[in-house]
Amino acid sequence: MQPPSYPAPSIPFAVTSPGNPILVRKHNLAPLVITPQIKGTPPPLSSPMSAGQKMSSELSPTARLPFVGSVTSDKNGKSMDIDDMISRLLDAGYSGKIAKSVCLKNSEILAICQSARDVLLSQPTLIELNAPVKIVGDIHGQYTDLLRLFEMCGFPPSANFLFLGDYVDRGRMSLETILLLFCYKIKYPENFFLLRGNHECANVTKVYGFYDECKRRASIKMWKAFVDVFNCLPIAAIVANKIFCVHGGLSPSLATMADIRAIRRPTDVPDYGLLNDLLWSDPSETALDWEDNERGVSYCFGGSIIQKFLNKHDFDLVCRAHMVVEDGYEFFNDRTLVTVFSAPNYCGEFDNFGAVMSVNEDLLCSFELLKPIDQATARAQMQSLAASSGGWRVNKQRLSDKAHPSEMLSSIHRKVSALVHSSSSSSTEQVTPTRSLSNTSWDITIIFKGAKDLPRGDLLSSDPFLEAYLGPPEDPTSLSFVTGVEWATLNPKWDATWSLLNVTDGMDLQIQVKDKNKMMVDTDLGHASLRLGANLEGTREHYIDIWKSDSRRQGQLIIETTAFRSYGASAALTKPSTKGPARYSRHTSYAAGVLTNDNKMEFYTYRIRLYHLADIFGTDPHFFQGWNRAYEASQRIFGDTLDGLNIRNALHSQHALLYRHGRSTIYGAVATAADIGELLHGDRLRKEPNTDLRTVVFTYSIIPKGMYFSETGTAFFQDFMSKHAMHANRATEVLYAGEFRLYRDERHNNDWTLLIDNNSGTYAPNKDDLHKVQRVFELNFPDLVVRAVDREDPYLKSLVEATKKAEAAQASRQSQPWTLFGANVGSSEEEVMASHFQANHRCDVK
Repeated sequence: MQPPSYPAPSIPFAVTSPGNPILVRKHNLAPLVITPQIKGTPPPLSSPMSAGQKMSSELSPTARLPFVGSVTSDKNGKSMDIDDMISRLLDAGYSGKIAKSVCLKNSEILAICQSARDVLLSQPTLIELNAPVKIVGDIHGQYTDLLRLFEMCGFPPSANFLFLGDYVDRGRMSLETILLLFCYKIKYPENFFLLRGNHECANVTKVYGFYDECKRRASIKMWKAFVDVFNCLPIAAIVANKIFCVHGGLSPSLATMADIRAIRRPTDVPDYGLLNDLLWSDPSETALDWEDNERGVSYCFGGSIIQKFLNKHDFDLVCRAHMVVEDGYEFFNDRTLVTVFSAPNYCGEFDNFGAVMSVNEDLLCSFELLKPIDQATARAQMQSLAASSGGWRVNKQRLSDKAHPSEMLSSIHRKVSALVHSSSSSSTEQVTPTRSLSNTSWDITIIFKGAKDLPRGDLLSSDPFLEAYLGPPEDPTSLSFVTGVEWATLNPKWDATWSLLNVTDGMDLQIQVKDKNKMMVDTDLGHASLRLGANLEGTREHYIDIWKSDSRRQGQLIIETTAFRSYGASAALTKPSTKGPARYSRHTSYAAGVLTNDNKMEFYTYRIRLYHLADIFGTDPHFFQGWNRAYEASQRIFGDTLDGLNIRNALHSQHALLYRHGRSTIYGAVATAADIGELLHGDRLRKEPNTDLRTVVFTYSIIPKGMYFSETGTAFFQDFMSKHAMHANRATEVLYAGEFRLYRDERHNNDWTLLIDNNSGTYAPNKDDLHKVQRVFELNFPDLVVRAVDREDPYLKSLVEATKKAEAAQASRQSQPWTLFGANVGSSEEEVMASHFQANHRCDVK
């Protein structure tokens, strides 16, 4: 039977060789020639290109391996199948998983490092390139985003690439990232270029993650091999004699280009001097000349320095990386310098785009942007892409239909900036992404930057914060957002980000500005609204009038929006939604710190405004978790008696004090598992890095307004009639309550793991609803490993016993002669401690 024939794709995918070399050869700097040995005969082109036809940037991944079975040799003469290694690295990226070990053997890693080192040393320290070329900024181990970048721009050799450094550290797949880049450098030495960044340095990688990743997933010997290659990377590049490219910036020690060419490799990065500056320096709006850098390394330089440098060397533009910029690229000093940053959603914290600057033959620079998504979602997209399309190995036509690009490619948003060199025909053009124009919903990122000239809420000033609602504020199903409080100002700066999905065109965002009153009802300062939808397409900044209750205007809100048509999973939603981030407030109580004998004399309570609570738990209180009527202590709290009233008032007072807003309150956002780990354990691990986090217990109550919790402390909480009722502000029903632990689980690749239970005697939550709790956390923090277990779970019981021992040891070092608010009405200390340790240390009445 004849195999089925497929129509030739409309774009030339199966490229058998790279394009013309873009490396400018100097007669006295001729590189060594490393000739790959080819097994077999290269396959024919699937769709031959005419002489003037450009290679498509939407190249199928099958074109990554143009030479089938391409083989080079390492120093020992052993064959090294570079294509097979690239295949395995790509398979690892498209699997959507982070493996405990790398997909290559240590011997193969060493062979790659040795070959890459030879290639790098065969080329000059200052490389000179012809256009066209795509210039890429920091990657920082975000391997999935690197593959998304190649999906967007085209896999080598369909395009020429110049990377500006910082390939490792921070991200969780630095090994795959640097190995794939080295493989492409070996395979396409005159079309694929890698400059050195400040993170390609032994000392830096020991601090920011790459050393630890090598130690955990390979070996220290492999780390040393990578450092040897880092010491051989070129330092700077010149594109078409007009664009000076470097990772960091300029240096007062740079007189001529010969100074860079004279840097001998291999070399480590010194503490000061030319090489240090080229990798570490930054431009500054405020610097008049050369000033000390806030990083504590190298210098900051001003616009006059840039202009002198360009005039002296007849350049038109400095292109550098090194700094996170919101749009992925940012011009400086009247477009004489541009920063390019290519790691979207950097560290899961910045919600920034990733950019690639494309320079064509005419030196027209355009920017291709990667939309920020969290790493868990990105990995899931890659896995789905490979599975739904039959895998990258066999799918030659996956991207051939330009009218229906893949979901991942539809995240591209391209902007054309301007001609790099001066020209009378300079123009600016907007290139919009290909998306379905029939879709009327929008994904909108809103940054509540601040406000100016607000009304006074107090005698002389205000303590303003902002509430925003997508839908009626009184509707519990409406999406809502709250900024932190800025104290004693009429011109607050919140800089709080909210990301909305599938917003119907024409919906209004209702905004309320309020003055925070510490122990009373907050004061309304005014209201405003913003129409959402097609009118916000692209990125825009808004100054919105604030209307007071007497219908007079006073003050303005400053808001920035970025809007794109919904696509993929977002467009498939049935109603508006959000991807957060979840906002939190951390409240400090110094009185409680005294009672717990904490070294810092302070005690923290937390509130996280979790999203999707109404979607998962509903809004009908009849289906919430009511107080436990079979539990005697709950009967005392919620009973219709004078004693019950006094206890509830005491619980309310405790809640008001411990969740009091003040200048010590910290506001922020958590979007990833790492964010939560830093919030709850960051200070602890910095002081006591060997703490067993599984024995650190938090007591929580979830109500429609969010999740309220604190660390469980025996000595302090023995004076609380009920911890859960206190956190819930004496509510008669909650969405859920119990205890949780947050720790790194070695059984799950050392990922942050949330072990959450229903251990509350006050509310006795139904174990059949544990899946709802798990789903809420999975929606809010996609990369968090969540285990929701019943309080009788055997593993949990073993942790409870370990926790008891740890608490007993701590309690023996503490004393508490006082009670708080008289909450422990009619109970002796012995009764309190007895109730504390009953039922396997359940969170009951204390």
